[in-house]
Amino acid sequence: MFPPNLIHPPLRPVWADARKAAETTAGTLKETAKFAEMRKKMKGDLGPDLEAWPKFYPDYAKLKSGKEKIEETMKKYTEAIKASGLNDKVKKPMLDALVKVKADLEKRLEAAHKLIESDMKLALKASLRTQIRPITVFDQDVAHDVQAKAGSANETLKLNSMHLVVKLTDENILKHVPNDVDDGALAVKIRTAADFAGVTQQLANLLVKVSKDVHSEKDLPEAKQKLKEGLDKIVEQALDRAAAPILELAKVKVEHRNYQITAAVTLVATGAGIVASTAALLSAPFTNVAGAVVGFYGLTQGCISFGIQIGKLAADAEGVAAKISRNLKAIHDQYQNRGATAVGAAEVATTLANALAPAPVLSSITTVKGDCDLLGDKIKGLTVSTHEAASDLGKLLTAQEKVQTELTSFEKISKGKLTPQEAQNFQKLMKAIEASAGPVDTCIKKVEDLNTRVVKMTASHKTLKGKVDALASGKPNWAQVGELVVNVAVATAFLVGGNVNTPNAYQGLDALDKAGTWVGNIASIGQTAYSTAMALKDQIEKAK
Repeated sequence: MFPPNLIHPPLRPVWADARKAAETTAGTLKETAKFAEMRKKMKGDLGPDLEAWPKFYPDYAKLKSGKEKIEETMKKYTEAIKASGLNDKVKKPMLDALVKVKADLEKRLEAAHKLIESDMKLALKASLRTQIRPITVFDQDVAHDVQAKAGSANETLKLNSMHLVVKLTDENILKHVPNDVDDGALAVKIRTAADFAGVTQQLANLLVKVSKDVHSEKDLPEAKQKLKEGLDKIVEQALDRAAAPILELAKVKVEHRNYQITAAVTLVATGAGIVASTAALLSAPFTNVAGAVVGFYGLTQGCISFGIQIGKLAADAEGVAAKISRNLKAIHDQYQNRGATAVGAAEVATTLANALAPAPVLSSITTVKGDCDLLGDKIKGLTVSTHEAASDLGKLLTAQEKVQTELTSFEKISKGKLTPQEAQNFQKLMKAIEASAGPVDTCIKKVEDLNTRVVKMTASHKTLKGKVDALASGKPNWAQVGELVVNVAVATAFLVGGNVNTPNAYQGLDALDKAGTWVGNIASIGQTAYSTAMALKDQIEKAK
């Protein structure tokens, strides 16, 4: 069972839909041949790999390597798109989709890592119930935990990976394990008895000890060897502690030699005087900045879609409301021309009041009913869209705050260490993020204003629809028509000062057709921030 946030929403359609949209635009612009040539240069299976990626869960190492493979494919796709010579309108949806997919993969890998760490059973499900097969006790990259526990005490070494695998492989032991014992449950018992949580602390202490003997790059091989030897001893001691569960179940004594223990360790030196350039020290911290900017950029581009959707729905709703207003005016004018001066109890006694409404009025009422139903659909759509927009803008604010936090942190670390060109780009990035505050606030207020209007629309529409539905279901007399065009029209604000027009709740929605303006400002700033961040990242990487 894969965690929902690894497979929903699926990432394959993000790319597939963008490619189809680009292909359609290419056809319109008569660039089909160029598009086909570009497709030939796109090496690797992006769609199938995106679909298969979550299936690596809960194997974190495979999730990570699978992500790296997908990113390499996306890099090739990006290069092919940029070199295609296609119109920017064709390239943009594909490039945007690749950026979004990359950002989503980052978040999903991080979520998977947290889930795997939080539930130790997930790391142990590799073993099967079939007897005589090895029982996987531990299969996890512990570098993150070890590095975190070493903390500031380790100022020299960066532990990039420490993939530890422990399996009970001795068939002389396994054959004595009762058939009704679940291998996964037994692995948990072994792991608990071995105290693998304590093992990570011991490894952190070992990392600190080894780091003190590293003074240059040439000391790294020896440090790695010492770390590996120390790791073996720590794990062997842990497994000797774990003999009790096997002895209890299989009545057989188990020692560490009955297990297969493997560990892949990757170290890099990061201490002062060891790394060749200042920029290398800044590379890792800026990766955090770049990652936050990518997330922010993806959300800013997403604003465009809800802005266009809201603008269209709002314009459609106003158009339908205007049509209702014209038909109500037709009914109102006919009513006034044929005795509207006698309204209320006095009119009921008249022949006119008891007379059925004429055919043109009945036809107008039927039309108004159909338009009321349509307007209801438009209002529901606007309600959903405003709520979705509010949610997206909330996520955008969170992403904006994350970028600002990372920028502030990097500013302290990098002070006095950036080249003039790097410093210039960093300031440009800071200003772009700061500049996004105004447009985002404006956007939020616009959506709040729209939501207020939609609430008024909903109440007004309910009153009008109820009366129109009742009239359309029978043959109304003139008194009932008078109630519609006077009392109900006043209640729903379609009739003001004796004139029929579109109510204020529905007016002004044409401004929302310009939604692209206020979300466009956000999207433009997001693009600037993204481009600047990537340029600065390249500068720092090249300086290493």
